[in-house]
Amino acid sequence: MRYETIFPLFLFRQMESRIVRRDQGGKDVLALLETILLGLEAKEEDWNARLEAVELCLSEMQKAQDYRRRRTRPSEYLERAILNLRAMRIAVKQRDRLMALQMGKAVVGALSKA
Repeated sequence: MRYETIFPLFLFRQMESRIVRRDQGGKDVLALLETILLGLEAKEEDWNARLEAVELCLSEMQKAQDYRRRRTRPSEYLERAILNLRAMRIAVKQRDRLMALQMGKAVVGALSKA
């Protein structure tokens, strides 16, 4: 696989091995999403790597949502970001670059407000 063209391999492995820290507020997930979006804009064709990265982001955001749900009421922006990320996952599975870009930008926008 050509991870270097979409996002650096070290960043992917770093995200894969680490759970989003509660004090960072999802900055790791946001950084990974931005690198995925850069790969989509560059029109690289490694869809399997993108799908793995999107699913990794989704699982990390769901962990953060579960943590917030136990502590306090979850943020509306976080729930919206998770819904948009699910739509992005579907778009990547269907290899729809335009929809994946739109949903990715919506996720980044929702996370920046959260």
